[in-house]
Amino acid sequence: MQSFLWAQTLLILAGTVFSYYYMGDFGAQSAAYGGGIALFSSLILMRRTKRAMRSVEKGSPQVMGLLYIGVIQRYVFVLLGLGVGLGLLKLNAKPLLIVFGIAQLAYFMPWLGKE
Repeated sequence: MQSFLWAQTLLILAGTVFSYYYMGDFGAQSAAYGGGIALFSSLILMRRTKRAMRSVEKGSPQVMGLLYIGVIQRYVFVLLGLGVGLGLLKLNAKPLLIVFGIAQLAYFMPWLGKE
């Protein structure tokens, strides 16, 4: 999971630098905010997965419930984060959403799971 987080961070930094180059400070701030939402969402996933694994080791039948709670937390966090960024902070939607999406591409890099 550590390599995944590093790859996601590098994708976010690349998107933020690209946004700064083409859109200036405001574009870079928007891109960094979108990337931050994606990164924190991944940290929530990591925390919930570790908690579920500990629950499996203890023989608890609540594993699926813990995973579902994690999914709900992530969706609520992402929706609130995007709502605050786009609605309250009035950030530029294009770099925010593009970098958020690019950061999610790290999930599709199969070589990151081999540590």
